[in-house]
Amino acid sequence: MQDLQEVIKLLSEEVFDDSGPDYYLLIDDLDRGWADDRIRYKLVRALIESIKRLRRIRKVKILISMRTDLLEAVFSNTRDSGFQEDKYEDYFVRLKWSNDELRDLVNKRVSFMVRDKYQPTAEASVRKLFDAKVDKNPMLKYIISRTLNRPRDVIVFINECIQQASGQEKITAENVKSAEAIYSKKRVDALTQEWLSIYPHVNTHIEFLRGLPSKFKVKDVSFEHIQANLLNYTAISSPQDHVAKKAHEKLSEGFKTANDGLDFVSVLFELLYKIGILGISQPLDNRIYFSEEGLIPFNPESISKDHRVTIHPLTFQYLSTRKL
Repeated sequence: MQDLQEVIKLLSEEVFDDSGPDYYLLIDDLDRGWADDRIRYKLVRALIESIKRLRRIRKVKILISMRTDLLEAVFSNTRDSGFQEDKYEDYFVRLKWSNDELRDLVNKRVSFMVRDKYQPTAEASVRKLFDAKVDKNPMLKYIISRTLNRPRDVIVFINECIQQASGQEKITAENVKSAEAIYSKKRVDALTQEWLSIYPHVNTHIEFLRGLPSKFKVKDVSFEHIQANLLNYTAISSPQDHVAKKAHEKLSEGFKTANDGLDFVSVLFELLYKIGILGISQPLDNRIYFSEEGLIPFNPESISKDHRVTIHPLTFQYLSTRKL
């Protein structure tokens, strides 16, 4: 460790001194299968720890790009005694896209596609290609509302709309609706794969929302609904995440009313909030928040039966959600 400190000092004072240019090193694709998970998480944790020391080299900025699920998996699988996750917050910048940025991105991609495939000098915009309204909402607002405010989601939805309108001059509201049915299934599947390494039974957790309205209070979830969905966990012989383990615990204890199942529902809803498909009211202003807005932390103990809950529109078609 002493030798390492000397190397860092040498790099800072002699190699990357104040008279030279600034350097940026970007590390990406850490979620790819470049190593077995048993060692990959340890290597990524070591990388994060190394960057903390290398900050002394002021002319070099090292940036790691990774998804939230990978970061959580790293901390979950390398947690040791005395570990405090909040001490790492100063090193994180959580990327968020505004609606205006997403609209600009879509317009640029549509214009490029038209110029590339049809007319090199043509200028196209979403407004020219799509009908103005879908369910009384501006088209792009409708599309973005069914994403997790990520470019990939918007692009996948737009591509499905274009596919549905093959051979037509414009994309209609009906095309958007048809595309949404395909898109919703694809994005839920993608979200499941995204979190599978941390929550192996995430698909079973998502299925709990099937049959519920788009908006409700925690206390409105019926005893019959909880009971029926808890029975789905009996097919899991060896639960591997905390929600499935909680379900097995409730099944062994037994319960007679919806209130008896509140602790399971709270644990489940905290997870569904974290992965982005459930919004929960914040006690300070009673507004519904989704994790995509900045990951306001909830813990199961803080979710009461009076909390208001909203299912993300991304899942409406997949779950056949009744909109309120």
